[in-house]
Amino acid sequence: MKNSNHLSVFRYLTMILLVLLGMGAILAVLKGMIEVVGILVAVAVVVSLLWKYISTRCPACKKGFCMKIISREALGEEDVEIRENLNAWNAYDKSYQSGNVTTSATCKTYKETAKCRRCGHTEVSTRTVNLRK
Repeated sequence: MKNSNHLSVFRYLTMILLVLLGMGAILAVLKGMIEVVGILVAVAVVVSLLWKYISTRCPACKKGFCMKIISREALGEEDVEIRENLNAWNAYDKSYQSGNVTTSATCKTYKETAKCRRCGHTEVSTRTVNLRK
């Protein structure tokens, strides 16, 4: 939990890998290679379990699958505006047109307490979440 930057990078790489594995499985189904689909699904399950192991690893005892959020307390919320990328299909040109849209949202801040199930080590972290209205 302390290395949140490393976890964020690993999270995005894991998501990209899972999407690529899914696309490979779709192509294998279309070509009739069922054995390849089984292998790709097995790799996707292993990658998902590896992500879960790393993201719930205790920094004190180094055991995986141990850190669990025991409490979540709302600290506050504020109204913000977020910018979203939008790709719209233009039927006349038969192409996608990209643009940005500003949307109002609520930014909520939480204080989370996580505790290791094995050694009892606790960590407190602050998390912010943007929720569209």
